[in-house]
Amino acid sequence: MNYYQIPPPPALEPYVRYFWVFDSNDEDGSVKTYKIVADGAPGLVFQFSRTFYDVNDDRFPFFFLYGQSTRNDYNTSVGNFRNIGVVLQPDAVKSVFGVDSIDITNKYVDADLLQRERVSELLLNSTDTDHCIELLAEYLLGRIRTNPYKSSGAAAYASGKLLMNPSTNMLKLLQEELNLSERSLERLFRTNIGMSPKLFARVCRFQASLTTLRNNTYNKLSDISYGYGYSDQSHFIREFREFAGVTPNAWLKKATEVVENYPEWKI
Repeated sequence: MNYYQIPPPPALEPYVRYFWVFDSNDEDGSVKTYKIVADGAPGLVFQFSRTFYDVNDDRFPFFFLYGQSTRNDYNTSVGNFRNIGVVLQPDAVKSVFGVDSIDITNKYVDADLLQRERVSELLLNSTDTDHCIELLAEYLLGRIRTNPYKSSGAAAYASGKLLMNPSTNMLKLLQEELNLSERSLERLFRTNIGMSPKLFARVCRFQASLTTLRNNTYNKLSDISYGYGYSDQSHFIREFREFAGVTPNAWLKKATEVVENYPEWKI
């Protein structure tokens, strides 16, 4: 398997974290299972062949937009594949597509249904990866230009702050900085991010703890739990299981992360 990331052009940096390419040349046509975890970001995926299936064994469209994940799940693939995609900024479903983010949380939609031009046909007719990335960038810039919703930047600012410091204190500070009531902040997040600010903060904290676990920069699990403000180790394990589906120790045994936050999974 081969995977790599490509940074976005400057004009897309407020909307895109990175583009990526992921392919596999398995000759045996074997079925592989991949784990989805809550990672705080929506995205786009284009597959050159429809070899990926969701948890209900329905084939994904050639080109689809997926929303925020607040839970763990599985995908499967059969045989060879070549996929190109985009990891978006947390608020991009609204700021790029004009769709309320909460409407596609834990869901995906056929991206070709979002506009008249079938971008998937242009991508299918291109065999050059750089050209595909250019097409995706042009597609996103076009969506931004024609999006009637113009973001104030508050959701991007707030989500960025929580990514850096996912604490209860930060939530209170954001209310003060943005001059928003608790209810207004809740509405801002549900519309633009796809979940409540408290849940997004929990996802960010889970991701921070997963990075520490992944990088092996700890001595024991209690170091992670106290380092990220969990009340105790049991609280950390319980929340990790909620977003990853397994305990931290089981993750280390079962996950093979060629793609961060989308590991091949040992059944």
